[in-house]
Amino acid sequence: MTHRSCVHVAVPAFVLLLGLLPIAGCDEAPSAAVPSSPVSAANAAREPAKPQTPPSIKLDRVAALSTQWYPNHSECNTMTDNRFLREVVRQGVLMALREELGLVTRDESLGEPLAQRPPDAKNVDLQVDPLALNFHWDTTNVWHAELSGAGAPADNPIWKHDGTFKFRNRTFYAVFAAQMAELSEQIADQMRAAGAKEARRELNPANVPLPEIETQLGEMNFVSQFAAVRAAHRAMADQGPSIPWLGVLVRGYANLAMLTQHTWTTQQDAFAARSIVYAERMLQLSERSREARLHQAYAYAVIGMHGHALDLLAEADKQTPRSGDADPAWAQLIGPFAKFQLVELEQLAADDDELAELAALLRWHVYRSYMHGRWINDIGLQTMAVCPEAYSIYSVMANWTALGIKRRGASAAINMFGRRLPDRVAELQDLPKAARSHTVKSSGLLSRLLGGGDDDLSDRPMKIARALQTAAREEAEPTEFSWAVLGTLIAEEQFVEAVNLLKVSGDAVEHSRGSLVERFEPLVAGHRYAPYVSTFAVPPSDAPRAAEMMREVQFVDPRAAMNRMYSTVWHSPIADGGNGNEYRYRTVWGRSFTHPSLMENWYDVAGTWAVAILADQRRHFAIEFRQVSPHSPQAARMQWETAETYTPEQLAKWEQELREDPVGWMSLGQCYYSLSKLDDATRCYKRSVEISPCYDATLGLANCYYYNGKRELWKPTLESYLEVEDLGLAHAQIHQQIAGECIGRRSWREAEPHALDAAQTYSAWGLQLASTVYEGSRQWEESERFVAAASRSYPSYYSGMQWYLWCRRTGRGELDEARDLAQTSLRLAEESTQFSEAYRAFVYRMLEGEPAAAIAGMDQQAATFGQKEELWDHVCRLLHTAAAAEEAGNAERKQQALEEIRGLNDAIAADSPTWVAVVDALVGAFNGEELSEETLANYDKVIEGGAANGRCTYQYLMGAALDQQKRTDAADDYWRRALYGGPFDNYGCTLAGHELAEKYGADRDDLPESFAKLEAEADAAWAKSQAEADAAASAEEEDAEEAEGATDEQPDPDTTI
Repeated sequence: MTHRSCVHVAVPAFVLLLGLLPIAGCDEAPSAAVPSSPVSAANAAREPAKPQTPPSIKLDRVAALSTQWYPNHSECNTMTDNRFLREVVRQGVLMALREELGLVTRDESLGEPLAQRPPDAKNVDLQVDPLALNFHWDTTNVWHAELSGAGAPADNPIWKHDGTFKFRNRTFYAVFAAQMAELSEQIADQMRAAGAKEARRELNPANVPLPEIETQLGEMNFVSQFAAVRAAHRAMADQGPSIPWLGVLVRGYANLAMLTQHTWTTQQDAFAARSIVYAERMLQLSERSREARLHQAYAYAVIGMHGHALDLLAEADKQTPRSGDADPAWAQLIGPFAKFQLVELEQLAADDDELAELAALLRWHVYRSYMHGRWINDIGLQTMAVCPEAYSIYSVMANWTALGIKRRGASAAINMFGRRLPDRVAELQDLPKAARSHTVKSSGLLSRLLGGGDDDLSDRPMKIARALQTAAREEAEPTEFSWAVLGTLIAEEQFVEAVNLLKVSGDAVEHSRGSLVERFEPLVAGHRYAPYVSTFAVPPSDAPRAAEMMREVQFVDPRAAMNRMYSTVWHSPIADGGNGNEYRYRTVWGRSFTHPSLMENWYDVAGTWAVAILADQRRHFAIEFRQVSPHSPQAARMQWETAETYTPEQLAKWEQELREDPVGWMSLGQCYYSLSKLDDATRCYKRSVEISPCYDATLGLANCYYYNGKRELWKPTLESYLEVEDLGLAHAQIHQQIAGECIGRRSWREAEPHALDAAQTYSAWGLQLASTVYEGSRQWEESERFVAAASRSYPSYYSGMQWYLWCRRTGRGELDEARDLAQTSLRLAEESTQFSEAYRAFVYRMLEGEPAAAIAGMDQQAATFGQKEELWDHVCRLLHTAAAAEEAGNAERKQQALEEIRGLNDAIAADSPTWVAVVDALVGAFNGEELSEETLANYDKVIEGGAANGRCTYQYLMGAALDQQKRTDAADDYWRRALYGGPFDNYGCTLAGHELAEKYGADRDDLPESFAKLEAEADAAWAKSQAEADAAASAEEEDAEEAEGATDEQPDPDTTI
């Protein structure tokens, strides 16, 4: 049960504690030394206070341990959630029960049942009181644990312990793993004192794994790893523990942790924790042998504590193998993997077939860490060919940004899972009969939805999973690492694949996913988050309904993979009182200090959440990456990516640490660009493109040329990316960039082919780009066709209103149909707490001639903005309110808005000093002051020097102010400049166009002379370039014909002359 005594955490309180977490370890440089004993003197465990009267427990052969799910804070100011740390302590307790007492354990974190249902008690679970571990730690470097249950009350626990630790990100979990290994005997003694009867099993050196176990450990899929771990537990239970079998547990559990990194379950943390606590036990029982040290290094490397793994490897290198023993082949992979050495990993994979799958998967994880789309795709496909059942690869691809990559990952996962999983399970020994019956191939249920293929979305995996979970409850002779663990692994994979496919099915299209949801619901029934799958059938316009469907869901152990689910209840409390906003905080708060956890937290949550994750906390992420994984790409690049300021000299110093990192070179180029060091930026962008091209680096390089006096290279540089495989919509984005530059020069004919290429993607922005080009060239029918297609295809949010806005702006088109279609977009805009959405609703009401309603709606939504409202959004809102209030005849509200603007003068001056005069001019104009020509000239100069959207908005606003003064000609001039200067999708442009259409009709011919001149010059230049291109093509064709004729006239070489 989750206890909640600290909910709705305010941002400052959260940020304060978040900043405290790594501080204790940040002042100390990582050390290569490893303590000679598992627990250093500084961290030695304090003796527990033994209860005066030991409790009496009821415990048969099976010991079940419940999970203390997070969030679970009783004192939010001193304690923290950390799933992995909790699991290290839990798994240490379970290891003691298992290895010191010989008990069979059941672990709620792994999805095992806490109650048994023996065959003679069908449909009736035996009522049991599971063991419960209450654990917490705080920022004073103290931790406390109490074990109760099984008849022992919480106020008289079986075992309790107060310990201390030294906080260092690099070794944080290793310290606790060592302490828990040392405490095993103590835990067992306390259990015996409370009534536990079983005894410890002695080492049996003769008990060694068969070769097939090593084969299973080399197969990178969770079924084979499950089989190896289950076999190890059984062999040790039957014949006694041995060092080789302990090694199987260390590696098998580490591999399971790696293979489940993409899931939403706590299994991955439990697997990782078991791996490192068993590594400590192996180290103890082997007298700290080199073999055990290598296993320990393997465990820490694979779970993502690369720095500590290298420390352990250095310790192992000081030892020599036992006489006649050679290091295992897999040990060669540890160093290259922890050091992110791709060439070495690739060579090892090529040299040893037995290492092929492991080396390939480790190589994938290294490439994946660079967060480079082309590598995600290319290396992902290569690794799939070697490790087709490593489903984490598919999930990473399915959650990538590029459309082609995500569609490939989501659909391939479903296909592979449905076809491969049953066959793999069928290979297992002693598989329960009911589960085996479902491994027989049957026809696919949903292949028609994905265009064919056997067993796409097959129901066989979930039938197997449920049969396994039932078998675990009904075992007459309970076994360790029960079938329920495998059943949960299958169910969690099925859930992740369902969510991934549903997310991808809604990208770049807007349609009902109801039929697909109906197919998935039976497969995920019973999952903790099954209602989330059902929310995908709810249209985006009905967010409250989706929130209501999630109300009874209990979120536990929040993690970054759940980020999108949080949005369904962002501000809506669920049953336990929390909401999505809080759980997103908790996700970052509870991050583990491992490379995979830092990656998912940074890239999925913290790195893009600047409003909550402030500069100091961002720098802590950089420190954590550097300590935990010193050779990772993040360790180098986050030095500048999280810096608030930097100098060219600092960038040059940091640059020395960059390797073959296309994203790192690109981000460094962005930093140089921000400092106007265009030569350095060009060099960095070039290096990025040379390593592996991407759209962003290509665009950055092109823009460096454009602004550094080499404009002739801008377009060819962009067009060079068209020769690279398009993994999403990047080619269309290249055409968008080129079309945008043409639009800026009013070269509509030159922009047209690029806009049409972008529109062929049928993306909303591509369709709107084509509409813009045709609107600019006054080809009204074509323009309306494209904008109507955008609104019909994407009726929600911004695009759904674009056709309506087009009709109002131009005074043309099917206004009534466009208005009806805009209602979904309007409703969503009116429900939003974001200014940009509220602005759209305000504009709609103004266009409908309802200024009072526009003001009331904006005021109501503005009350929800809070600190989120940016300064210039605030100013824009107040200026529009003043304009609307005049139109509504509400002089009091108008003056209120203008006075509020005056109160922002200091903030405006601090942010953009030149704009103080702009805002003052507008306030004066709305107050009826006649502005001088000099004032208006300065106004125009400042806004023309700003961004196009700002310029357009402020042209409209000045037109509105002058129109209220009855200065019609001056007002019309500003509105024409806003209308024809665009951007056409700017609300100021639309409002200006509507005013002009209302005054002069749709057929007005009022293109400003300056714009007409630009268009004439652009047409002439385009015609000239076309003529030159045609001439060049004709000459090339003539040269080719002459060359062909000359070839025809050559004598036959076989003919004697």
